[in-house]
Amino acid sequence: MSIKVALRPPSTVPPKEKPQMSLEINVRRTLAGELLIRDHSEIDIVIIPKSNKILAISKESMSDSVYEAQSRLFDYLREKGIIYPDSIQGGNVYASLEAAYPILEDGRDPVEIALFTIGRFMEEEMPYYEWEDAYQEHSDMQLVEPPASETTPLGKVPEEPFKGSIPPAGYPSSYMRGIAEDKK
Repeated sequence: MSIKVALRPPSTVPPKEKPQMSLEINVRRTLAGELLIRDHSEIDIVIIPKSNKILAISKESMSDSVYEAQSRLFDYLREKGIIYPDSIQGGNVYASLEAAYPILEDGRDPVEIALFTIGRFMEEEMPYYEWEDAYQEHSDMQLVEPPASETTPLGKVPEEPFKGSIPPAGYPSSYMRGIAEDKK
């Protein structure tokens, strides 16, 4: 489901006015009424309106890059004034971070503002992850189909009856004892 988030002026202005800004973001609503954003490649972001919290959960196992992505998200939200800076903490879910956002008295919807700001964060993160995906694809192609300048033509390699230094049946034990005795 794709929703369009639009920041509107406070409720004192008639609703017929155009939104100040708009942004498209893929969001799913859970049965509990939470908003789930799964567009980020390393973390899932959950907005929990009942408790006024934003939660960032690791998609896969926890790693430094996942924590860095969570930290960048909450730093961005803190810089934009969306969350309380002192509320950033580890969540009750393994490998998660959470923070609380304020209830606004002027009629603006804090969930709408949080969605919009998270969407802007995702736009800023997108080039980095696109580059990373392109780099990984390029690396894979280098392994699967290397350029001609980095390969050597082997052609037909003739088979020989005996290759290597160890005979197929191994060495006889008496021969091995003879080697050991000669070295004494």
